[in-house]
This record gives sequence, C-alpha cells and structure tokens, in this order.
Amino acid sequence: MTCTYENLIDDIAPGDRILLADGIVELAVTAEEDDRVICRVVRPGTVRSRQGVNLPGVALSTPSVTEKDREDLTWALDRHVDFVGLSFVRNSDDIRQLRELIAAHPDDHAPHIVAKIEKSEAIDDLESIIDITDAVMVARETWASKWTSRPCRSCRNGSSAWLTPTACR
Repeated sequence: MTCTYENLIDDIAPGDRILLADGIVELAVTAEEDDRVICRVVRPGTVRSRQGVNLPGVALSTPSVTEKDREDLTWALDRHVDFVGLSFVRNSDDIRQLRELIAAHPDDHAPHIVAKIEKSEAIDDLESIIDITDAVMVARETWASKWTSRPCRSCRNGSSAWLTPTACR
C-alpha cells in the first residue's frame, strides 16, 4: 500500500500501531526498511482508496494546520460558514493558530471552531483546548477510552459545546 504522508517512515517505529479505514483495520509496525514499513495485520478489514491513516500515540512531525486546511479555511471564510472544524488537534496552540488565520482574513466574520480530539496529546492539554475552542468532538477511539467523562464535565463547566459523533452512541 502507499501513503501520501511523507514523514511516515520518520515518525513511526516498531511497536507503533497504524489504523486504517476509520480504525476498522489495525496494523502493528514490525520493522522499517529504507522507504517502506513492514507491518503485521492485527485486525483485518477492507481498505479502500483515499481512506484515512491514523497513528495513535505517535507524535507527528507534520503541522496540524496543513496547506490544504488553509485553502479550505479561506474558501469557508469567503462563504461565511458558521463552524469550521480542525481534525487531529494536538494542543491549544493548534486552535490558536487557526484563530490567527481566521483573524487575518480580510472579512470580519469569525466562525465557531470545533476541535476534533483524536490524538492522545490532545487529552494531555484538554483543559486548555476546551478553554480556547467553541466546541469539542471526541473521536470514537478516544470516546471508548478512560477519558470519556472528563471532557464532558469540563465542557459543562466552561463555554465549549460537547459534540458526540453518531457512531459513538
């Protein structure tokens, strides 16, 4: 299989997990060889073209706000959308960066920001993320983890909304 994430080889190591197809398929990294990764299939399933790759517990070297995100944000701001979401939020700095990009747009319109919590680093900085964002959505894998009630309580005590993906119900 190929992957468009250029830093994959640099960011992962043997023992890391790779989730494909929204977490349905799980691979365990067993080795790295030059420009490829050798994996063992832990949980099989069907993988289709252009599905996401998730590296739980891996510190990614790519920026949270990508060039494509910037283009999409400009498109959204030009159309005065009410909400924008940022996936794979790692910490409150990611939300600050998004707010700065919104503030730099020539229009005064500022949509609400939804922080999608999918990385373990985000859980470590959750209180700060909740303080700076307008809404929080927790991914399925995180939802099933030990932190389930903590974000709910934090959102009830603050000004952020709590969004539950329908697959989590």
